[in-house]
Parts: sequence; structure tokens; C-alpha cells
Amino acid sequence: MTRIRLQSWDACIDDCLHSIALLPTNMKAYYYLAQAQLALHHPNEALTSARTAYDLCLDAGSWNASTRNVSQLVLQAKKEKWEAAERERMRRRSDLLRELEDGLLAMRSFELENWAVKH
Repeated sequence: MTRIRLQSWDACIDDCLHSIALLPTNMKAYYYLAQAQLALHHPNEALTSARTAYDLCLDAGSWNASTRNVSQLVLQAKKEKWEAAERERMRRRSDLLRELEDGLLAMRSFELENWAVKH
């Protein structure tokens, strides 16, 4: 938790992975891991970690503040994953539009040249 507060994300991830290796059912390790992954802009990995933490909360059999916090983290990871996919979609769309415009300009130039030759 200290590394989270210090925003030492890589060290936090290392600690969490080590903790998970020692105790695979460590819900807090998955929770902190997801937080660090989100901070490093890795929403896919964060969603996987957050869902694992959520599943471990549910397996514990009680709905408490931890479960609420973990479920909020799952939603945040889903949101960031969607936003990243949307940014990529818009980037690809921009590339496609640029390619389409270039093609149309080339076709227009070709047509104008052919028209000039004929007249």
C-alpha cells in the first residue's frame, strides 16, 4: 500500500506479483495490482486483476466495503479499456479517412489530366 501512495507503480506491481505467487487467493494483492496497472495505462491487465479480486471477494462470502471498492475498480478498468479501444478506433478511422482523401485527390488529378489531354 505504501508503494501505491508513493506512486511507485512498477515496484507495487512487483510486490503484488510476489505476494500472489506466495498466496494466490490474496484479494488485496490483486486489488493493488489492478490499481497500479491502471495508473500505468494497462486497462486490459487491470480489468483481469480487478475481476480476480472481485471474484475472491465474492468467494469470501460477505458483501462489505472491500467488495464495493473492488467492484468500483472493475468498473473503472472497464471504462478505461473501452476508452482505449475507442481512441484506437478513432485513430484508425482518421487513417482511413486520410487514405480515402488521398485516393480521391489522386483520382481527381488523373481525371483532370485525361480531360486536359482530350480537349
